[in-house]
Amino acid sequence: MRKAKWSLALVTAAAAASFGPSAHGATIYEPFDYDSGVSLTSGLGAGDGFAAGQTWGGGAGAAYTITAGGLSLGSLSTSGRAVSGSTTAGITAGRQVGVALTGDVFASYLFNIAARPTGSVGNFAEVRVHTSQAGAGSASGVHFRMEADQHNGGATPKPGISYEGINDTAATVGSSTPATGTTYIYLAKFTNVGETLGAVNTASATMWILTADQFDHFRAGGLTEGELNGAPLGTGATDVFDRTSDGSVAAGTFSLNTSNYVQLATLGTGGNPTSITYDELRFGVTLDDVTPVPEPAGLASLAAVAVAGLLRRRRAR
Repeated sequence: MRKAKWSLALVTAAAAASFGPSAHGATIYEPFDYDSGVSLTSGLGAGDGFAAGQTWGGGAGAAYTITAGGLSLGSLSTSGRAVSGSTTAGITAGRQVGVALTGDVFASYLFNIAARPTGSVGNFAEVRVHTSQAGAGSASGVHFRMEADQHNGGATPKPGISYEGINDTAATVGSSTPATGTTYIYLAKFTNVGETLGAVNTASATMWILTADQFDHFRAGGLTEGELNGAPLGTGATDVFDRTSDGSVAAGTFSLNTSNYVQLATLGTGGNPTSITYDELRFGVTLDDVTPVPEPAGLASLAAVAVAGLLRRRRAR
């Protein structure tokens, strides 16, 4: 009987390992799974890793609305609805963090751009961290800027990333323009979070943008930084859509803890709107944390088959 127990345990463990991480590995997770049609800043506060009792709020954040159709991206675990914003000015909403992450921190979110201004204008759409709930991107306290779309003074919009830059023009931009009406995943890594930076302890930020086919290609083999950094840039399934880094930052301390807020910030200019949908916002300490895939229901079935097989073997003896 002991041998049968060990055999079943081994089969179950192997099956669990083959299915990868759970769908809920992130330390901070906001699926925006609220009633559709309501404002994000109307007392909404589900998800994980945020300060107890703290909801989304701040500034013109009421312009963000929960939409019925959530974004999806290949095999990525997703849930429910999403949040959309459209503005010819600026809208910001923030929510207080309830945990502390240090060292290497990873982040991800889905985005789909419906419309953007044309020409050399100052629009952007980003997820960022700030020391105040509705603090501006031009104010002290903004850091970890993950820009899905920005012009950065040029006529062609591209994604960008900044470890500690005030104003979106401080971001390091990529080389590819996300297509409107297409969902992408924004992946980011920030090093030495919460540490005192200096000449011998610098920090950096890295961005990767993937399409659904690209995500599934890399995720199937186990998503690693080495693969993401080594792949060519392009639109093919084995490419990375965009990639860039911002560093090295050699002064200051930039944290993700209970003194900070996660913000959604969108800016449109000149009467031309920036319209974007955000979804599946995650922060964690590994790439697996922020790129979960569902665990198949087949795990339970596989365990049941293993039990039946072991029982047959015992009877046969």
